[in-house]
Amino acid sequence: MNKHWTRRLLAGLLAALMVLTGVPNIAARADGESHIAVTQPAQIDTETGKLETIDLATVFADSESHEMTYELSGTHGEHTKISDGKLYFSEGTEGTYELTVTAICSEAQTATAQFTFVVAKAAGSGDLYDETPADSVTIRVSLSSDGIPIKGNDSNGTVLANLTVTVPYFDLALYGLQDYYRYAADENGTYVGTTVIERPTALHAYLYLLERYYLGMPESECGKGRAGWSAYESGITEVSGFDGEVLYAANGETFTCSGGAQSIYMTAFWGHDANLMYFRNHAYPLQYAGWGATSDYILLSDNDLLEIGMFTNWSFYESGGFTRMESESYSLNAGETVSTS
Repeated sequence: MNKHWTRRLLAGLLAALMVLTGVPNIAARADGESHIAVTQPAQIDTETGKLETIDLATVFADSESHEMTYELSGTHGEHTKISDGKLYFSEGTEGTYELTVTAICSEAQTATAQFTFVVAKAAGSGDLYDETPADSVTIRVSLSSDGIPIKGNDSNGTVLANLTVTVPYFDLALYGLQDYYRYAADENGTYVGTTVIERPTALHAYLYLLERYYLGMPESECGKGRAGWSAYESGITEVSGFDGEVLYAANGETFTCSGGAQSIYMTAFWGHDANLMYFRNHAYPLQYAGWGATSDYILLSDNDLLEIGMFTNWSFYESGGFTRMESESYSLNAGETVSTS
């Protein structure tokens, strides 16, 4: 037996021994050396609509510290992807999903890991949202246009990027929106009572944000009804990003909507058109398993995150997304940059 085949045989025996002894799998080079270790992940049990995030640095380790890129294969939906070295998994349909992630180092060596996600039906509506009354909730909000954070029209020029705000509860009838009251719901999202749940919804949050940061109204005037909006609307002709650059011309409409309860459709928002979407806690909000929730249905809780994206391209959902930072905070010197996606 020549030396070439001897090395290949030894490499194969070593890999088999590591599997039997529980040592992380190693991807071997043809010459018998190896440098990409793979810790095969355990099965991940999750629910429809829930976002699972796996840092691929915990799965793949390159002993020679090469930079790695990753490729994803297997059956999955549009919300499952790899970005910035992380695997993001979220599916709206129950089932078992088998995914393969291939790591490729800068020397073109590869290694693969197998992921198994078992997706169960999400809990009933009462478990998805807290239906107890609340005078206010404190949440975080990010609002962007084509991925650029929006600068508010308030006196401070507040940038709406991971902004902490306290949203009050108020009567939607003050805005002529009593058709969008939130009631108790069963596991299928059907309203089962006639008592209004006096707790802020995403719709309350959007109205509050519009008043406070789009119209620039004082805090004391927010949540009182839209009768006073016209005094502020007339002066808004454009919307700017965090750096002051104009992003789009305001269309003269602060907020308009159509559709019925549990199907509200915003036809204008923030002087923009209907081309927008929103996530709650980094995931597409659900009314029940496999069915999305609109803002009048989404009850909010403390520490929730609302991400609102407005877009120019009407096919944004094919390539667009929400701007996010890699970390909650940064310490930088002049001239340094940070990664966003």
